[in-house]
Amino acid sequence: MRSEKNDFTQGSILKKLAAFMLPILGALVLQAAYGAVDLLVVGRFGSTIGLSAVSTGSQVLNLVTFVVTQLAMGVTVLIARYLGEKKPELIGSVIGGAAVVFTLLSAVLFVVMVGFARSISVLMQAPAEAVALTASYVRNLRFTPGAVASMHRAAQEHPGAILAVGNAPTALLTIAEEIEAGLRPALVIGVPVGFVNVVESKEILFAACEAHGVPAIAAMGRKGGSNVAAAICNALVYSAAEMLDPTARGWK
Repeated sequence: MRSEKNDFTQGSILKKLAAFMLPILGALVLQAAYGAVDLLVVGRFGSTIGLSAVSTGSQVLNLVTFVVTQLAMGVTVLIARYLGEKKPELIGSVIGGAAVVFTLLSAVLFVVMVGFARSISVLMQAPAEAVALTASYVRNLRFTPGAVASMHRAAQEHPGAILAVGNAPTALLTIAEEIEAGLRPALVIGVPVGFVNVVESKEILFAACEAHGVPAIAAMGRKGGSNVAAAICNALVYSAAEMLDPTARGWK
């Protein structure tokens, strides 16, 4: 078994630099695509106000990402320096200090992004009618903002429809807000899967539906998924058409 070390201080650096650079470049491209996908989804299913909110909020995301990336790059430079100086015993203190800095930075960013989202939106010169949506986007950058826009549009254009969600907890929270504001869909199917805000969003949605007499199907807990939502919709269609028996659908 042969072990190969990438030493940037000896020999040709081009091949080694390419192997180091390409993953970072790919990460930056994916980060840029994140905002582009949001704009595509909201542009297709949302309103001009939502599009403005995502466009403005994406700039905040890009700024935060840039700051974190540059700090991480600084840590990498320090580690490379100590490796080049043959002082690996100092690398541990660099990594430990970086962990403390990033932990504190995470706490500060959480307070700023959640507590001052509206002020940030105004500072970024979001249109007055889009400030509320921009603030919501800034607070929920880890979720799918297209889901929020889609649920708001569904509430406006199809108030009596069946709403099925299998992936985005934010969509459930938006539906719950719309129900509290007067929306009365024919049925809500809430079965997102995952860990972040999944359990809480299902409980909030189910409580809102129960309080206002809206029929709901929810897979409580962390299990679910888009396939589960699709299966429930299919079962409802087959039940309405009295075709739950596979033989009634032509199966043998």
